[in-house]
Amino acid sequence: MPEQPQPISEKKLRMGYWIATHRQLIHTSYRLFWGLIAAISIGIFLFNAVNWAAHIQQTNQIWETISTPIYNLGARQNPKSLIPIRTEAVVYNDTSVDIVSDIRNPNTIWSAQDVEYEIFLNGSSTGVDHTTFAPEQEKMVTKMRIPFTGGTPTARIEITHVEWKKTVGDDAVPQAAWNVTNTALRTVQSTEKDALFQTSLQFTIQNESVYGFREPEVVAILTDEEGRIQAIGRASLTQIDSLQTIDRTMYWEHRLPTTLQPKIVVNVDLLTEDRIIRHW
Repeated sequence: MPEQPQPISEKKLRMGYWIATHRQLIHTSYRLFWGLIAAISIGIFLFNAVNWAAHIQQTNQIWETISTPIYNLGARQNPKSLIPIRTEAVVYNDTSVDIVSDIRNPNTIWSAQDVEYEIFLNGSSTGVDHTTFAPEQEKMVTKMRIPFTGGTPTARIEITHVEWKKTVGDDAVPQAAWNVTNTALRTVQSTEKDALFQTSLQFTIQNESVYGFREPEVVAILTDEEGRIQAIGRASLTQIDSLQTIDRTMYWEHRLPTTLQPKIVVNVDLLTEDRIIRHW
């Protein structure tokens, strides 16, 4: 016997009747819905396009700002050369002169582990010497009691070789800090023990760093009112510990005006480990 079809429920009949009756409304609503979606999409696109066009100049500036450091970063991979600020020779006595050269390392992350330099007096070499420079360190390198007679001494320095190394992070070098006090430039009295000398410079140096230093070199230059160097002095110390205070006196054979202005610099090796005294 054939299976009898199930009767359609009244709910489905009502639904089908409603759809058939409102077919045009449903079709119109469907088109309105997708039209609204399309309109919103177009509106967002137009808004972003107008916003981009209005800020294109700022966008280009941002890209230029981003790209410039990248370019400069590559250009700064090489260290800048050491800067000889001034090199001068002054007469010490009738047969010799002293020479001082003020040199600075302008780099912030590059250390000069070995600097080979040569100082010339009136065109003649006084020999090849070596030193080191930590980042941004300044030194007064000297040549003392160089034989010389007659004429006006002139000096120049040539830096012939530098071995560079980056010093960042764990390679950071110690920091040196000095306080010079009790500076007194005076004429030596003939009754004193050192009567062979006619001028003396007394001063006190305190190491304000948390580090101590072995074999520091103290350099003094005496300048007149116009900044010209009139005398050069040098003293070598065995060591100076952290916060230690040391008194020193330098002497000159000839009489110097006591109105000269002394400048005292302490040269220390901040790169060689056995020259540094650590307390931890």
